[in-house]
Amino acid sequence: MARQLMIAVARQLMSGGRMKSYFGCAGACLVVILAACGGRVGDVGGGGGGASSSGGASSGGGGCCPGCMCDAGGRACSSDADCGQGNMCGFLQSEGCSATGTCFPMPASTCKGLEDGCACDGATINIACTGLPDGYVPRPLEHAGPCVHPTPRPSCASSKDCSAGLICGFPIAEGCAAQGACFTPGPVCNGFEPGCACDGQTIDIECVGLPAGFATQPVEHVGTCETSADAGVGD
Repeated sequence: MARQLMIAVARQLMSGGRMKSYFGCAGACLVVILAACGGRVGDVGGGGGGASSSGGASSGGGGCCPGCMCDAGGRACSSDADCGQGNMCGFLQSEGCSATGTCFPMPASTCKGLEDGCACDGATINIACTGLPDGYVPRPLEHAGPCVHPTPRPSCASSKDCSAGLICGFPIAEGCAAQGACFTPGPVCNGFEPGCACDGQTIDIECVGLPAGFATQPVEHVGTCETSADAGVGD
């Protein structure tokens, strides 16, 4: 808990530019990486000047998260594609299906370990030796161990098609071709991010009780829907 609090505070300071103004880019990155990696870091700043905890620098390519975090900015993500080249998206395992992603530098190499985990989209994934800091996994995780359901989650067109207590979710990345699947609802919050549903209505796609990257309806694009009045401007 203390380490997670350090990470949250450090990223908040970095996002506002305050930490960079105090310590410079490399110093700010080092604070975040030390918090995320429990003091085990590889090269910081990308300029060959390595940094390490009092336990010494990690061996080449095997550090927890080598590289400067300023490249990714510790910004939120739903997949690796949101993080840019050389970075990857990770989700806190302890937050389950309500986890939101954070960008981390991609390591030069990873180990060959394998441990099954059941992702919130119903797929069995590897959660060992992923190159992410301890406690992070590559996709929101429902539970450790392989997924026990032998078939994909029940399909749905709305939550009415799901069993009692389940809600219907659609992968945002698949746009209007998305097929719905039933999920156990996660926690909701007061956050709001607009998405334009395929029926032309602007809906909330954040904190709706679904895994990261899913919405309650098929989504044409992220952001508010363009109204007919807007469409006529400039014609």
